[in-house]
Amino acid sequence: MVEARILNEYRNIAVVGASSNPERASYQVVSCLMEQGYQVYPVNPKAQEILGRPSYPDLGSITERVEVVDIFRRSEEVMPIVEEAIKIGAKAVWMQKSVINEEAAAKAREAGLLVVMDKCICEEHQRLAEKIDMTLEKLLRKAIQKEIASWLLYRDLSRRVTQETAQEAFRKLAEQEKGHRQLLEQYQRGEIKEGALSQTQAVDYKISEHLEQPRIYPDMDFKDIFLLAAGREKASHELYLGLAEIHPPGRVRELLEELAAQELEHKQQLEFLYTEVAFPQTDGG
Repeated sequence: MVEARILNEYRNIAVVGASSNPERASYQVVSCLMEQGYQVYPVNPKAQEILGRPSYPDLGSITERVEVVDIFRRSEEVMPIVEEAIKIGAKAVWMQKSVINEEAAAKAREAGLLVVMDKCICEEHQRLAEKIDMTLEKLLRKAIQKEIASWLLYRDLSRRVTQETAQEAFRKLAEQEKGHRQLLEQYQRGEIKEGALSQTQAVDYKISEHLEQPRIYPDMDFKDIFLLAAGREKASHELYLGLAEIHPPGRVRELLEELAAQELEHKQQLEFLYTEVAFPQTDGG
């Protein structure tokens, strides 16, 4: 995972677009990184210092070694920063949330740099820290949140599509996701006991990685929503299979295997809706 490699291997981070305003996200990220023990170099030509650290006008002015360049700039302003990052010998570029520049990312990769886009570096650090200390209780809580998100998505889609067959299909998907949530909550509350594990049981972080899927936004292209949702169902299938494998034979394991099978069916149903119902002309362009 690129994010983990960057955060674990490198300690010297330049934050381009760092602000001296405590209310700005870039200020908070500088503070967060410093608290986690990283050596931070704020880059802002209008500031003298930020959080007690000298602020530099550009990357080339930093005399110490910079390994990671964290970018808080508009997407269209990224390319010159990436070119400067390559020039100073940085190992990675990290574009914060909503900062996306595929051309600049490609150039960085061609130069051998690791690249992350559209993610908050501090949120990713927190997520990685949680993985190291992942327990069954934490994973179930995250899985429940995922089921709620899926339920809301399918409920919304049932109201947006025009075909009656698709409307009914999404209503059923929404109800099934709601049922998944209820089963997980029952297990979380200790109401399903046969084959249950302690809520404090440590869980391999690799299982929780199946929860990390691209975000689905309401204003996305309808086709992209279908494809991302299908990918999320596949990840859910693998999540529940992984959970089932760590449980002993019993009712809990059976339920998790049932959830895994249903999530795979959801993926197949979404693919059918995409090609046969909602977008019958897709293959023809």
